[in-house]
Amino acid sequence: MSGKTIAVVPIYNCSFSIVSRAIRSLINQTCENLRIIIIDDCSKENIFSQLNDEFENYSNITLIRNETNIGFANTLNKVLKLVMDEQYLFVLEHDCELLNSDYIALAINNLGNTGIGAVCGENVLPPVDEMTRIKRIFVSHLNEDVHDSTIQKVGFLLLKADAFRVSVLQEVGGFQSAGQWKFACEEHIISYKIRSPFAEKMYCRLWMK
Repeated sequence: MSGKTIAVVPIYNCSFSIVSRAIRSLINQTCENLRIIIIDDCSKENIFSQLNDEFENYSNITLIRNETNIGFANTLNKVLKLVMDEQYLFVLEHDCELLNSDYIALAINNLGNTGIGAVCGENVLPPVDEMTRIKRIFVSHLNEDVHDSTIQKVGFLLLKADAFRVSVLQEVGGFQSAGQWKFACEEHIISYKIRSPFAEKMYCRLWMK
């Protein structure tokens, strides 16, 4: 499926070795017309200069540093405003690595279905300790994380390695901070925002047929 994609790696006080692996997994993607933006939300660590030294010579990579810390959701919205002619936005968390070089291409291909507003993939957590195993079970249960060769409907996104249709994000007003919520995170909020008006329109269209 053709279409331009803008990928964002939001970072804040993270390990250079970890985030550089995430970025290189983006560089190695087979997806054509991929523009990569690395945006540092005013980290206290010297991560930005390290990344600039490492990736400044890549023509498709732009590095940005926020002058003040504006938070995860606002950082993503800042990138959303930088969209030019891209149809898709891909969000990669700084501590996540794409294990498949076709990951983004496959995600974008699924967005060819106009009834799909966002696509997430399977989460693979390395066995480290008991808390990690508990988290893996918890996340898989909530995300209805069952994957095979067909498209599966999921409960909500995780904002780990997700592809979005830009027009849908613009329609729902972008991402929203979870600061005022007790039991919700940014991924829960954007999932709800996408599922509600977007799904309602799809159901109305189907019903009218």
